Amino acid sequence: MKFSLAAYSTLLLLSSPNSCNLAKAQDSTRPICSPDPLEYSEAISLKVEKVGSIPTRTTKAFDYNMQSMDNFDGDTIYFLDQKFGVIYSFDTSTSETKTVLDKSSSDNIPEGLTLDWDYGSSGQTYKVKSMSQGTSSDEVIVVFTSSTLPPGWTEADSKLPAPGAFGAYVCGGIAWIKDIYRPGVIPDCFNIGAGLTTLTGYDTF
Repeated sequence: MKFSLAAYSTLLLLSSPNSCNLAKAQDSTRPICSPDPLEYSEAISLKVEKVGSIPTRTTKAFDYNMQSMDNFDGDTIYFLDQKFGVIYSFDTSTSETKTVLDKSSSDNIPEGLTLDWDYGSSGQTYKVKSMSQGTSSDEVIVVFTSSTLPPGWTEADSKLPAPGAFGAYVCGGIAWIKDIYRPGVIPDCFNIGAGLTTLTGYDTF
């Protein structure tokens, strides 16, 4: 009889005297499986050191949406204030911070994009969504989430499934949504966004 590596590893784990039975752990009446705490080690450790700061429009808990982008050559890391549509650069060699784009004052926003929309919580708001290095070290690609399409497009290049193709029960099966991709008004049983009418956003770069 042959076993795959994944199956063999699972059998070893389940039969180990130092580990709990993962299958039994799925029973809510039994204790949750957890590994023993790691012992202190001077050979393997993690040290956190502050090297700089990035500004934000607000420091109130759950009221901002910041994302770091470190997929670039050189010494620069970019920080996206996704909720407010601001991009900061941080030079790791000099610890210098600069504002490189602000949707409220920049002339570099592509024509036809609408970025003044608001929706739900801060974690659901992406005026600037992502960044990536372009074809050269001095080129970047910025992804915006717009509530409108840019000139030349009457529909999105990548479309959602056909209306009504996928329905689903939500909230533990107490509510039915006919189209999970176009739910309309979010049911009251949702912890986040209950009562909101869903917004269509277009990722544009």
